[in-house]
Amino acid sequence: MCDEASGGAAWCYANVLEFKLDYFKIPLGGTIDLENYTGLKKYKALDFLAGEVDLYDLSFNTDPVAKRVVIEPTHPYSLTNDFSTKQDGYFKDDFLDWNNKSDYSKNWQMQLYSDGEREQLLKFKEDNNDGLLKLIQDRNVITLGACKYALPERFKAGAKERENRFFGATMHYEVDQFKTLGTGSNTDIAPQMVCIVPENISNTSKDEASNTFLPKSAYYKGNITGVGAWKFDGTVLQTYPYLFAVNYQDGGQNDPILSYSDEKIKSGSSFVVGKGLLKRYFLQRFAIMRNGQWYKVWMRLVNYDVAGQLHREFKSLAGHKWELISIDGYQPLKDESTGCNIRKWVPISAKDNSAVFPSADSILGDDNMEQLDMKYSQLKCLTTDIPK
Repeated sequence: MCDEASGGAAWCYANVLEFKLDYFKIPLGGTIDLENYTGLKKYKALDFLAGEVDLYDLSFNTDPVAKRVVIEPTHPYSLTNDFSTKQDGYFKDDFLDWNNKSDYSKNWQMQLYSDGEREQLLKFKEDNNDGLLKLIQDRNVITLGACKYALPERFKAGAKERENRFFGATMHYEVDQFKTLGTGSNTDIAPQMVCIVPENISNTSKDEASNTFLPKSAYYKGNITGVGAWKFDGTVLQTYPYLFAVNYQDGGQNDPILSYSDEKIKSGSSFVVGKGLLKRYFLQRFAIMRNGQWYKVWMRLVNYDVAGQLHREFKSLAGHKWELISIDGYQPLKDESTGCNIRKWVPISAKDNSAVFPSADSILGDDNMEQLDMKYSQLKCLTTDIPK
């Protein structure tokens, strides 16, 4: 240093010795061990499993003979927008004929199910630390990613909230700064990224404990082309590691959609409605609730009938398909019938699809919403919403 110098040049060299990620430090070149991340230790495996159940309407059963646990979405489902082809759920598209087992000497009891509130609302857990989520929800006066099914008027008035027990909603934004990087099929495409910003959106330097978010659900499509280019370490890359809860880009309706609500997806120069979690996994359950026929029946069962612990096949009775819910007190050494609880399976109808809200009109921008409808907004913010 020269105290009396009137001019000259100076160089400053800075070495990064380590960087910090929420409660633990990693030296450069070191190994990231998630066991050291204390934030993860507060989560329980059963809470995570409960969140998965709430996303996909999972059913469980155990087969002690084969020593296996079966975990499947309760009914057949589709991972795309094409419902003409579905994957098997817990209840398989097969049946067993139980007509010759019926014992009509005992009273069969039918209950027309009408318990519970008419409006069944599915929503994510509220993440009070997610500033972008709060910003968009407050701006639109809406609960992002939420969806409801309206049962018939024989159900009591009101709404039943079914909040996910583990996952919060996942926000996205389009990186306009990268829009000019692409070539070929990536030309003029702004890649879409998951985006999480602290609750105090103007102060990203708050302490780590204030910047702890709820777990988010997302789908990793892989390192692909056609969804935009990006920069990493100064290098322009034409393949993109695509992670999202909803792919709002062209064709995204046929990707997994991790939103309870149906979503507005780009399709060429217009938009289409991509089916959300409610329609992909829960609609068959609600169709059965809408029909509402629960029976307590008496059947003359043998060991073979109850030995199949899983009971994934429908039971055929009186020309209809029934789901077996439980068998009450089967006694193999007594020659008497056994009480069984069953519910009638019915196909998903146009009436069921029209009972899901927000409706297609709301999603695609029609302001003429009916009374039960819900406002819609994408799980997406503007680039200008993100603090610089």
